[in-house]
Amino acid sequence: MTDFLHYRSNSTPNLPALLDTSTNKLLNFSELNNEVDKFSLALLQEGIKPGDRVGLVLDTSASSVVTIHSMLRIGAICIPLFNKSSPDELSIFIKIANIGRIFFQKSPLIDHLDLGIPITHFNTISQTSITKFNPVLYKKNMNDTCFLFFTSGTSSPFPKAVQTTYANLIYSAMASSLRLNNDNKDIWSLYLPLNHMGGISPIFRSLVCGNMVASMDSPSPKQLQSSLKQNKITCISLIPTLLNKIIDLQIDLSSLRFILLGGDAAPKNLISKCQELGLHVYPTYGATEVTSQIATATPKDALENPGTVGRALPLLNISIVGDSGHKLSDGSPGEIVVSGPMVHRGYYGEQEVFDTLSTRTNIFHTGDIGYLKNDFLWVVGRKNNKIITGGENVYPLEVENILHSHPGIQDVAVFGEIDVHWGEKVIAVAVKNDSFLSEEILLTFCKKKIAGYKIPKSIYFVDSIPRTVSGTFNRSKFDLNDVI
Repeated sequence: MTDFLHYRSNSTPNLPALLDTSTNKLLNFSELNNEVDKFSLALLQEGIKPGDRVGLVLDTSASSVVTIHSMLRIGAICIPLFNKSSPDELSIFIKIANIGRIFFQKSPLIDHLDLGIPITHFNTISQTSITKFNPVLYKKNMNDTCFLFFTSGTSSPFPKAVQTTYANLIYSAMASSLRLNNDNKDIWSLYLPLNHMGGISPIFRSLVCGNMVASMDSPSPKQLQSSLKQNKITCISLIPTLLNKIIDLQIDLSSLRFILLGGDAAPKNLISKCQELGLHVYPTYGATEVTSQIATATPKDALENPGTVGRALPLLNISIVGDSGHKLSDGSPGEIVVSGPMVHRGYYGEQEVFDTLSTRTNIFHTGDIGYLKNDFLWVVGRKNNKIITGGENVYPLEVENILHSHPGIQDVAVFGEIDVHWGEKVIAVAVKNDSFLSEEILLTFCKKKIAGYKIPKSIYFVDSIPRTVSGTFNRSKFDLNDVI
């Protein structure tokens, strides 16, 4: 094979492909393909070769989309990195993934950055006027690695690099598009950062469905408001904290056909708020190791089955297993295990068979706890985040959902702390939007909703809760001693 954009361009050359909302420049698939041809040649002249592992510090601009397609066209391995990473964090990524070059879409904020490897800036690359590019010279196999995506690393400064193949990407894009009912009339806004699957997936759904992607140089609620109004955006991916903020700012979302909501568990009160506003939300559950979505609920599913993240995407199978590895019956919580062609080929640099993945059978043990009912999945929490207090198991997500349902709570995180009497105790930190809300009021509220052993021993109010780019509580960057 050559690359997916090449095939889409041959199939529907005149369909709109990429809208640069900062300049209102629109490229159809043929024009986008030509731009990628030119930039691919420029990258080759810069010394980037097939198989090179290139760290990409990208924004959500049109030039970032061209860069990704161009890197894939010449057969380089793309390693998206967060564009707000510190030099120390970049050094860790370089070491883990054996990155040979860093590519910055914009000049880094830190002058004279020395990472020990070549650094390339987008605006310093001389683009050739020659447009003739022979993709046949750069053929790939579907099972070749084309991306390394870093896991969130919520509890460790050393995340793993997930090897994602061309096959993973195309199967994920196909299955997602089927669940979301995408077609070539959709316009998908690039809003989430492109260093993780949730942000980058719309680019590949576009190649499957032939729909347009709308880029945004500096994503913000204000920019989103303008883009929604001017460009009639129909689809967007968001995380719960972002969606909450956008709704609170009264951004008009009426042009949207739907919102794909993932990254972290969507609180039931947020889903209810969206339903009241007439917003069509698809709650989704996914993992980098499964190329984004695993299960996704339609708005109808979410309304009829409160709290569900939906059914498995086409081509994927979900099982719930107990500690001994045996399959559990409907309604019994256990570890969520996924199998199918979207499961990654392994973590880069780890040659041995590891517990979470069987590369031979494409089975991935997520480390998440959940249960199935009539093929619908509910996620309870992380296996390694389980709190054992007085011999009873408590999953933070369950308690967070209860606290989130109180109207005075804006954000909340629940975790365990060592306790001499109980082994562990349940602790909550919360951001409130009601100045009269107290710990006593919340504890009384919890007593009506959950068993006593699940109720937090203490609730602390904070100005903000640290989260990863995907919206997950970043426990490694939170010190309880700072708020006690």
